Amino acid sequence: MKRKKALRDLSREEVAQELTRLAGSIADGSLMFEGCDFSFPDDLHLDWEVREEKGTFSLRLFLKGKKGLPTQVGTRYLKKKRPYEAKKLKKALGAQWKHIRRCIKDRCKLEDREQLLSLLSRYGRLSEPAWQSAWHDCTKRLVLLLDLMEQGDFKGSTLLAQEIERLIKSCHKKYK
Repeated sequence: MKRKKALRDLSREEVAQELTRLAGSIADGSLMFEGCDFSFPDDLHLDWEVREEKGTFSLRLFLKGKKGLPTQVGTRYLKKKRPYEAKKLKKALGAQWKHIRRCIKDRCKLEDREQLLSLLSRYGRLSEPAWQSAWHDCTKRLVLLLDLMEQGDFKGSTLLAQEIERLIKSCHKKYK
């Protein structure tokens, strides 16, 4: 078994550079560390510890991996992160949804339908394959909701909005 430990005093920038180098090596599957070559399996378990005691700060990262280790939902396994663009779109869609709910309550028509449809389309392209079909079902219902609002059917809009809310909660439970 190869074990290597290194202690060095570095500036914050040097630490960031070293961590970036380590991250690239881990992504490539092998790591040259203090003269030893380590290889990584595809699935890794990430554990970390942060402490601040008596004016001292410490951060410890632990990577563990076995070949064939399953990726589990709800644990701290390394996963490919969704792009920042998806996060911004999700926030924009959340704001639009609140606006739609207010419009239904106030019985007013939605003015920026095209902007919402554009957001839905862009976010749909970034959706995860596991929940893409649920996303498309929800999107179809949302377009139907917009049609009902344009027609002035606010009772039907309210019922459909409640159904969409149930879908959203169901998806969050299932895929988060």
